[in-house]
Parts: sequence; structure tokens; C-alpha cells
Amino acid sequence: MSLKPDGSVQIQTNNIFPTPYWTTNLPVNTRQERKVSLNEDVLTFIRGEFEKNPAIVEKSNKGGWQSRTDLYNEPIFKDLGNDIYNVCKTIFPHIKGMQIKQMWAAINFEHSYNVIHSHGNHYHLSGSYYLQVPENSGRIAFRDPRHAAINHYWSNVHIDHGEFHWRTPQESDLMLWPSFLDHMVELSKSKDPRVMISFDLLFT
Repeated sequence: MSLKPDGSVQIQTNNIFPTPYWTTNLPVNTRQERKVSLNEDVLTFIRGEFEKNPAIVEKSNKGGWQSRTDLYNEPIFKDLGNDIYNVCKTIFPHIKGMQIKQMWAAINFEHSYNVIHSHGNHYHLSGSYYLQVPENSGRIAFRDPRHAAINHYWSNVHIDHGEFHWRTPQESDLMLWPSFLDHMVELSKSKDPRVMISFDLLFT
């Protein structure tokens, strides 16, 4: 038994099987001389995509709209792609390159939400970049991936404080997480749309 100098028991806490996710806020992009920010340019592009094809195809979204998944090919997303790579390179200095395998825009309108889902085991990381986040437009929640822990009362009440971890995103937030991690977005109560970019990544 280890004792502290005052004679009390010394207890070491060890966290095993952690599931990290990463967040940062990217300031409004002003690297080019222009009258509007990168976010405003991208929002204008997304509105154009929506006007060209407003049909709602349900995936994880209920009531919201999602674009085609190859937006990474569009020149307007080059700067965002570079920002994503730079953040990932800071987290994982050993990576030599990055492929954006999917990238799409998502608009959640009032009463829209996203059911719980994951992006699978085909990718290394998934993520989101938030362009427009009105108040009460829906938090994102990540579910504990340890299936045994979900139904373990003591862990939920006294250690992990529940099955879900909730976060309220802000405009220009960039979030990254392991692609296997289940997540969802709660019902939007805002009359203004919540607009974001989602993506899946592979590294070399």
C-alpha cells in the first residue's frame, strides 16, 4: 500500500480505453483579399447547391437536407481542406498525407434532427465544420462506444455521467472523431437553418 507523506493512502487513477475527440475553432478566413469571409463564400455556394437540387434524401437526417458527397473536388473547399490537414498533422505528426474520401453539406431546418449513426470502419477520422449555428439549433451528442458500460448503472451515474456526451458547436468550430463513434444531432428549435460541412478522412 502506497502512503502519502501525511500517512493517507495514495491512490492512482488509470484511464483505459479512452475515446478522444478533438475540437478547435478556425478564425474567419481572411488570408485572401476579399470583401467576405470564407464562411460566407461557402454558405453562398451551399445555398446554390440547395437551390439546384432541393430534394431531401434521408440518411441520418430527418427533415434536413444533405448535398452530394464530392464537395472536396470544388475549388472553394481547398482552404478548408488545408485547414483540416494542418489540424490533423498537429494531432498526428507522423502522418504523411490525407485523403478526403467524402465531404458534404448539411442544412438542418426547424424541427430537423439526425438519428444516431456512425460513419463506419472504412475511414480513419470523421469530422464536421460549422458555418452557421443559430441558438437552439441542435447539440451534437457522442455515445459511449463501450457497449457493456452503457447498461452499467454505477458507471453511468458515478463515473461517466451518462451514455451520451453533449456539445454545443459554435460558428467556425472544427470537430474530429474516430469514424466508428456513434453520434447524433438533437432536434432544432431555431427558425434559422444550421449549416455545416461533414467529411471522412484517410491518412497515409
